[in-house]
Amino acid sequence: MTLDEALSKLHQLPAIPAVVQEVVATFSLPNVDIDKLAGEIGRDQALTAKILRVANSSFYGFPRKIASLHDAVVIMGFAGVRSLVLSTGLIHTFAQNTGGALNRTEYWKRSLRVAAYAKVIARCLKQSPEIAFTAGLLHDIGQMALDTCLPEQYVQVLAHAEASHCDLISAEEAILGFHHNTLGAEVARRWNFPPEIEQAIRNCHSQNLSGLEPITVVVCLAVQLDQGISPTILFDQVSECDQKHLGPAACQLIPMLPDAEQLNAVVDSLLA
Repeated sequence: MTLDEALSKLHQLPAIPAVVQEVVATFSLPNVDIDKLAGEIGRDQALTAKILRVANSSFYGFPRKIASLHDAVVIMGFAGVRSLVLSTGLIHTFAQNTGGALNRTEYWKRSLRVAAYAKVIARCLKQSPEIAFTAGLLHDIGQMALDTCLPEQYVQVLAHAEASHCDLISAEEAILGFHHNTLGAEVARRWNFPPEIEQAIRNCHSQNLSGLEPITVVVCLAVQLDQGISPTILFDQVSECDQKHLGPAACQLIPMLPDAEQLNAVVDSLLA
């Protein structure tokens, strides 16, 4: 299997909803007609119902009920609603197993945790929280692409990882000759996500943060945080310059982190 052969099979991915495509397009627009976009989102009643259900969950904890998309934009801001539309739409699109080996519930729980951690870290590093959230949500979308488009090969990858006691990326390179982040970056490009999200996906498992784009650094840190590395050790990896830039915010990271059980409940709600 070559990377070109894998890329030729990406047409087998399910189409993301039209409204999600429109929301993705707003990343590159200087001005967005929010009322018009909210109206277009509202035409998808199932998606809207899920968005409002999550917006009213204990994870967000807003003091009053969000009864409409207009209320959501007013209370959460457009960027917050955009993140919610993307996560809701993508989770719904890839909710069901298609005979592959990937546990999609666990996959989305992990992806949403990384997205939420990236959003917090981005605030500390004074980067865009919403871009970071989206990059975190999509950081391993290449796994979903492999499981959907190359299910037999992906089973071999998992079997090799277990038998050889190696990490997934090493197993992918041994069996396929490339790893899922290379494929995932191409998926993001084809879906017209911004270049900084594509780069974050491509390099999110990098061990050396030197020279990486800021959003990529954020997602790398979020991935490591989800893997159990303590925030203190985490920020030791950031350059001295960036540590000065962080200031006291780094000390406040732990209480800012979202509750994992609440995040899991959000995914369960979206998959229901």
